[in-house]
Amino acid sequence: MRKLNTGDIFKAARIIKKAKLRESIVDFAKKGKKTNGNDEEAVESLGLEIAFSVLESCGNEGVEKELYEFLAGPFEITPDKIEQMPVDELLKNLKDLATNNNLMLFFKSAGKLTI
Repeated sequence: MRKLNTGDIFKAARIIKKAKLRESIVDFAKKGKKTNGNDEEAVESLGLEIAFSVLESCGNEGVEKELYEFLAGPFEITPDKIEQMPVDELLKNLKDLATNNNLMLFFKSAGKLTI
């Protein structure tokens, strides 16, 4: 598995826009701040909310395919293999991707940006 790069960020941004996830992501970030990462049950609940929101949004026309193409890059496999991947393996890979790229720090830093 490779680390995410700048091109991946823009691919993810297009998926977020197409899937209309922006508002949900902002809401999840606000909820995440309230839990402060200390309440394990609240964090798990928030994780489920995020997962179901993403799943629901990926039902939008074309988003599923774009998501497979996006994940194929860092996972270093073909989009078809992503589509056929067992769910437990996908979840493990997503967790590894988040950990290896310190996505929590990225989102915390992005949330502090001001214009």
